[in-house]
Amino acid sequence: MKSTSFGVLVFNQRNELLLGHATGASHWDIPKGGADPGEAPREAALRELREETRLVLEPASLTEIGLLPYTPRKELHLFHASVHTDSCDITACTCSSFFPHHRTGKMTPEVDRYMWVSEARLHEYATRSFTTLFRKLPPSARKSAPTA
Repeated sequence: MKSTSFGVLVFNQRNELLLGHATGASHWDIPKGGADPGEAPREAALRELREETRLVLEPASLTEIGLLPYTPRKELHLFHASVHTDSCDITACTCSSFFPHHRTGKMTPEVDRYMWVSEARLHEYATRSFTTLFRKLPPSARKSAPTA
């Protein structure tokens, strides 16, 4: 059976996607992860966003994209959000979820850096699996929604 990760595609007003660098890895990724028992998909995606970035969004600000095949063993349940960099300063992002470092055993944040990346440069940072999935999304899910 496939596992499911829940995540948010966060776009700024320049149609750039928020990525976090996976500590100790070469790739960058969107904020995502597994659900807690009894947690609804939207709640899981918002919690993962908060834990991996400290960004807090209102549930109503998310648009559901849906459940998508990702890898042979994983599916992604994705949501879309649009923010403005005036109210979303990624230099203030920090990760509050940790794992034991594979060599030292020291508790290490899952994400250690953040950046905005354009769709044209996504392949330079994200895994091939994520880049492929992203390019198959409808155009409206691959850019910022108009903000008031």
